[in-house]
Amino acid sequence: MSATATLESPAEFFAEYAAQPPGRKLVVDRAASTISGVKLMGIESKNRRRFTAQAMADAFRLSENAKINVNHNSRDLSAPREYADRLGFVLSRTLEPDGIYGTVKINPKHPLAERLFWEAENAPHLCGFSPVYAPGKTSRSSDGWLIVETVAKVTSIDLVADPATANSLAEGSGTASSAASGLAPVAPTVPTKPAAAPVVTPPAKPLAEAKVTAAKPATIPTKPAKPVDHRSFVERVTGAPVKRHATEEAAEAASKSFADSITAPSHPWLKRPTPPKKTERELREEQRALAEQREDESRKATADRLTRRPSLFEQIRR
Repeated sequence: MSATATLESPAEFFAEYAAQPPGRKLVVDRAASTISGVKLMGIESKNRRRFTAQAMADAFRLSENAKINVNHNSRDLSAPREYADRLGFVLSRTLEPDGIYGTVKINPKHPLAERLFWEAENAPHLCGFSPVYAPGKTSRSSDGWLIVETVAKVTSIDLVADPATANSLAEGSGTASSAASGLAPVAPTVPTKPAAAPVVTPPAKPLAEAKVTAAKPATIPTKPAKPVDHRSFVERVTGAPVKRHATEEAAEAASKSFADSITAPSHPWLKRPTPPKKTERELREEQRALAEQREDESRKATADRLTRRPSLFEQIRR
């Protein structure tokens, strides 16, 4: 595959969505706020651009401590980025045959930091890194691909949803090398679980063999009722001994009759005086007094909150 022309690239910036190997595990360290093993840049892109060894060496040198932003500037890749877009920076990197890998330092206070950590651990195919760079010398190959021979500047390595030189945060190791050599990529094999053994249920026993036992009703032991001593009750109420009768049975009968009479609902001892009915004026005065009491309590609670609240000067000083 020979190059037909060599030209100096104009002063413009390209964005290459870089892709990464499924067999390469990412390491997320939340304590240090880093993600290791991410692919920052590949040797080929879906935009039909290839990078020479010299271009990859230039990109490796220029990507030291490169800034990481969220998404690209859709209007102008060379324009300054907003402060809210800054996500972190490249902490370290290594140059390997299929691209540049490294460790990125993420701002743990950024709103997307925890989401990025989760996707790196559970779904690295949802996003990837894309370097924004200015090519130096370029050429066009016979198959129409743009060959980037040198890289003049790397402005940032941005986090994007659809990477092109990296399929994801963890791209397959054979993606770029197989494309460059002309070999068809090998589809990953998904291990299948062995079929579960069939469950054999024993045959049910016939009804004739089944033993049916009737449930016995539960018996709750009951204590015998204690006889009521009406004579003692009358003596406690009246404070005097019961008058002597001819027999004990007669004395008990008299005591029972007296006890029944004083425990009846109509007995004057059990009658409670009913409170007099309040007039409408008294009810209005009670409601007004209750409303004033609640208003006083509300004012006191508001005053307590204001006294406990720090002043504006104290809040700024904190």
